Amino acid sequence: MLPYWLGEIERVISGPVEPVPFGREPTDLVRVLTVDRDRTLPVSELYGRLDNSLERVLRRLLELDERQAARRGFHKLRGEMTVRQIVDTMLASHLEEHCSELAAALDAERSAGA
Repeated sequence: MLPYWLGEIERVISGPVEPVPFGREPTDLVRVLTVDRDRTLPVSELYGRLDNSLERVLRRLLELDERQAARRGFHKLRGEMTVRQIVDTMLASHLEEHCSELAAALDAERSAGA
């Protein structure tokens, strides 16, 4: 997820005319197939990917200047968004949602094993 959204942010930053189209819908075939594939991977591999992705994404986001953060993109479902809003919504909020899902799954697993 993180490399995908960094790529979309880069697309908005470098687009010739604002707002730059970005993003995908939940039913996007590549997204669905990627999620299905990743469900088969060991958790250690997923954590390793997350560590590498977080480092790369954070490094790049810290490099953005105000002009880049203010660039505008257009998402089919969410409408016009600045890069700053894309980071807040598509990255930060999305990560928080996944953390909550993971915590709930771990709690359920612990409860089932008790």
